Amino acid sequence: MLTGADGKPWKIDHFRHEMGAQIRAAGLEGIVTHGLRTTAAKWMAEAGCSEREIMSITGHTTAASVSVYVRHADQKTRAVNAIAKLSARALDARQQARGVTSVLEKGEKE
Repeated sequence: MLTGADGKPWKIDHFRHEMGAQIRAAGLEGIVTHGLRTTAAKWMAEAGCSEREIMSITGHTTAASVSVYVRHADQKTRAVNAIAKLSARALDARQQARGVTSVLEKGEKE
């Protein structure tokens, strides 16, 4: 239980307002106190943390409860990679149409 300087317990609204003020002061956007655990789990999953690592921080007790964050992060990573491949392919096609060729031959590494 959190208490103020006077030793009296905080009311739930006080905690929410204080946390909101701290989140804004830190320059963070799109974060609410209700979703802090969810936000932390999403960020850890997107950073490549395992389900067990996420569970150790968030306090989830089953991998199933965390797997949704990991699946979402994996899907996001795959989507970003797919768009990057499409963009690279489109760039290659435009360069070939203009007669631009690569300095490296196929199979050579940069």
